[in-house]
Amino acid sequence: MDKLTYELRNICKQNKDGSFATQADRQTQLRLISTQLKALGYRNMGARSLRTNHVKALVDNWLNGTDNTQMRVTTGTIKNRMAVLRWWAEKVNKQNVIPRTNKELDIPDRKRLPEENKAFTLSHRQIAALPPHLQLSARLQQEFGLRREEAAKFIPRKAIDEDKINILSTWAKGGRARSIPITTRAQRALLEDLKSVNQNASMIPPTYNYREYLAHRTHFFDKAQISNSHGLRHQYAQNRYMALTGGLLPPRMGGKRPSELSPREQAIDLKARLLISQELGHNREEITRVYLG
Repeated sequence: MDKLTYELRNICKQNKDGSFATQADRQTQLRLISTQLKALGYRNMGARSLRTNHVKALVDNWLNGTDNTQMRVTTGTIKNRMAVLRWWAEKVNKQNVIPRTNKELDIPDRKRLPEENKAFTLSHRQIAALPPHLQLSARLQQEFGLRREEAAKFIPRKAIDEDKINILSTWAKGGRARSIPITTRAQRALLEDLKSVNQNASMIPPTYNYREYLAHRTHFFDKAQISNSHGLRHQYAQNRYMALTGGLLPPRMGGKRPSELSPREQAIDLKARLLISQELGHNREEITRVYLG
């Protein structure tokens, strides 16, 4: 292991900001950045060696694929990597080496189709391709709109209530505990299947720590061609919207925009969005635009 990768790994161990998933993703990104810097000719770097020219070289490489070490990546991915670079700079007290805005590095604004729908439902083939514990985790994401970490840390005895499931603060992003109602047959069938597992254990096999579990999960999800399980959360939100509004389609599915709704429909729309926001673990209605349009 080279000096930069070693020092960045130690910085990650000493600064456990964010969820376990965030920490694991950050360490993966920093390892990639370290490899790319080396390929770009910057050798024998340490964590405190970070300079503006390193940042510019990385960004140029991401934007243009200039040295064949990295294919051109999306604007969203570049912005995510810039957040990791800024985290690194902050930890070594070198914030000033990175321009304050991405525009100063010629990083374009993120382009996204205004009504792009990322929602999807797992096929029987995809579910069957997963090991049993990952099947349950994926179905928890699909049927209750859980995040990846929440589905992994789900402990049946602590979570399942008579007419709802409870997401503990230690499982949830931002420590926001919440309850999600049990309203469908598919949810009941899943909870029935969960009776076959250890009621006092999470969906993470006892032989794995969380970081190892994420790598294990990614391997099998890739094999099952499940590229982004967050789309299951989008599908949950859209299904709940239709159920709560009596059949109105959300804009993401081709339904009316809020401005096109009648006053009565607007009231129903707002009430549904507020409830869905709470069930997804958010505290503001505006976030539902990501899922519903």
